This record gives sequence, C-alpha cells and structure tokens, in this order.
Amino acid sequence: MTRNSAVLNLNVINYTSLTTSVPSSALARHMHALFSEIDAAVSDTRCVSLDVFKMDTIGDSYVAAAWLAESEMPGASKINADVCECLLWLADVMVGILQRHNESHGTNFQCRIGIDGGRVSAGIQGLLQPRFHLLGPAVQGAERLQSQAQVNTVNVSIAVQRMLPNADAADVECVISDALLLPV
Repeated sequence: MTRNSAVLNLNVINYTSLTTSVPSSALARHMHALFSEIDAAVSDTRCVSLDVFKMDTIGDSYVAAAWLAESEMPGASKINADVCECLLWLADVMVGILQRHNESHGTNFQCRIGIDGGRVSAGIQGLLQPRFHLLGPAVQGAERLQSQAQVNTVNVSIAVQRMLPNADAADVECVISDALLLPV
C-alpha cells in the first residue's frame, strides 16, 4: 500500500555516549520511561482523533506517523493541517518529557526531531516477529531532518510547512537546505 503520510522521527542524541557511562540496565530503564511517556502522548485524544500512531522505536529513535488526506478528498487541506499541527504539538511534548525526566532523575537526555510529509509504502515485513513498517521518501526525509536539527528542536520540511495554515516566517529560527527549523 502506498499513501501520503506525515512522519516524525525523534532521536536521543547523547544516547551513544551514555552507553559507555551509564550501566546498561539503568539506561534501559530511562529509555523505557521516556518512550512510555511518549507512548502516552501518542495515545492522547488529540493524536488518536487524527490517527497518529507509533510506527517504531529503533534503539534511541522513536518514529510516529499519520496518514495524510489525498488532495482530491473533501476537506483534505484542513485534515492535513490538523495532522501536521498535531505532530508539532507532539514534538513539543516530547522535548518536555525529556526535560522533566532530566529534572527529576538528574540526567541530561537531549533530542533532535524531524518531521516530513510525502509518499510512503506501508506493510508487514518479515516472518519472524513480523512488524508493520513505513518505507519511502517521507521516512527518510524525517530521519535526515532530525539529523540536521539543533538540540531540542524540530526540523520541519517545506512540504509540512506548506500544510500549516498559520506558519509564519517569524516562527522560523533558521533555514537548513530544504527544511525549516522551528523551535519547540
């Protein structure tokens, strides 16, 4: 199945260095706590009403996505704007979760977030422990955007920015290639 999707990719940027300085069991507990709180945010009514879903966690990355309406569908612009606004809200919540965790546990988790929109192929992969996956330009774009983001910010593609009705140049911190870096 191929569809349009908005994809959010969060990466805990200091995870690799923490693996050498924090016992693995403690790091696993921290990551479980962080990702469980993010799961709760993805399960919030605001996200559920727009069919935002957790796609995967891969080590220190958390990937969420939502289907975008096809342009010929009535109300597509509003639906897509709502989805993108929800993913920006979720990005803000994610940064807040890391910051609160740091304050309460004396840790220093930081993240980068990328959000892109576009075509993806979706389906089940594998026979042993089969899992649902998204593949394609929007997934790769979100990953690339997060890798270019500054600490605790979200890097948003031009495609996503165009779907946001209230995007204002005053909200833009800086431009990175074909993406806008928005503070969260």
